[in-house]
Amino acid sequence: LLDWLSVEFIERDWSMRRIHKLIVMSATYRQTSHATPATQATDAPNRWHARAPRLRMSAEMVRDNALTISGLLSNKMHGPPIYPPNLEVFGGTWDATHPSMWLPQMKTVSAAACMLYGGAGLLM
Repeated sequence: LLDWLSVEFIERDWSMRRIHKLIVMSATYRQTSHATPATQATDAPNRWHARAPRLRMSAEMVRDNALTISGLLSNKMHGPPIYPPNLEVFGGTWDATHPSMWLPQMKTVSAAACMLYGGAGLLM
């Protein structure tokens, strides 16, 4: 899909307006996520996520979800402070398997994994 979209973007003279129109006018974009009798009959357990709610996951949720799926998320509680590698200058240790809620939130610097997905950012 991304390859096709990139080719369309180039062929439409790099026009953001045209590519947005293409996406918004597509049948896939206009599909509903509400349950209908047809989707209930064909996929009752929702295995194909035809009725998935529209939810934008936060950066912390994306990180924790990836750790959970890979089986690496730690449920360990308590212990020394946990700092990501770019924050180790503040002391403590780095354990990449802890949930994001245990990462420090600072005004001047942010965890790289959270910045990548628009997480709790710097206060400007």
